[in-house]
Amino acid sequence: MSELNHLRKKPPDDGGLLLDTKDRRLKMECEECGVLFYIGPEETSQQRYERRATLRRSINAAKTKMRRLRQSSDAREARLQADRANKESQREVETEDARTSRLQGQALRQDRLRQTETEDAWTSRLQGQALRQDRLRQTETKDARTTRLQEQAQRQQCMRDNIITSETAENRLKRLQNEARRKKASRAMSPARSQDSSDSDVVMEDVDSSSSDESSDESMNDNIQMTSDTSSHSKLPGMLTDKLEVDQKVESALKHLILRTLNGDAQGVKSSSSSSLALVLDSSRAEACISLPGGTVAP
Repeated sequence: MSELNHLRKKPPDDGGLLLDTKDRRLKMECEECGVLFYIGPEETSQQRYERRATLRRSINAAKTKMRRLRQSSDAREARLQADRANKESQREVETEDARTSRLQGQALRQDRLRQTETEDAWTSRLQGQALRQDRLRQTETKDARTTRLQEQAQRQQCMRDNIITSETAENRLKRLQNEARRKKASRAMSPARSQDSSDSDVVMEDVDSSSSDESSDESMNDNIQMTSDTSSHSKLPGMLTDKLEVDQKVESALKHLILRTLNGDAQGVKSSSSSSLALVLDSSRAEACISLPGGTVAP
């Protein structure tokens, strides 16, 4: 032990665990497993108990690591499957309160570790994790990678299924209410579209009602005047500013139609369905549709 006297006052720069002169068996196991240690000063029984427990945990972890490194790929895969099955069985028999307390305990321990961790230790820990993940990715075969991704997808799907099945009646009611509220808001955002559709329905009803009268040119004129009046007063309120201008345009359109009919150009007038004359009034403000009854116009 004379060669270790210089380590009595403080631990070495590369770290290590405290080991007193009486722990010869532990010293031998540390040397076999490669666990760093140093010889410290005298201590109480409680300190010795805690120190030996920590040292024992480190030795067991080192032994487990060495045993796993010597394991074959088949044995390792079987061990991992057994571990997963064991964890799944524990999750199934675990109650909701026990699971909540376990997760809360894990979160508290992680927060405590993060708070006591220095910035250098945090950086080195993240670097170590990145190196281990890169090493695993490099040594991982294609089949192992496919299996890992499939298991990850299955775990995520199980988590989603658990979230859906564990939904209570109150949460489901809240979710349905939120969906109904969103739908109502989306319908309220488009009032112009519904108004336009209702106006088009009214215009189509006027076209159907006007197509039933096919008596004569006089009834055609009356229907045109009635359609222009009703469309100007009921369908487009406030958009026809000058009724006299509307009447003049209607009269000029009728004169043009009669002249075309008298000249023998009645092919554009004869049709089985109703024809429409579009009158654009104040092109930046409104459009009025005048429907003509279908049928043959006599020359």
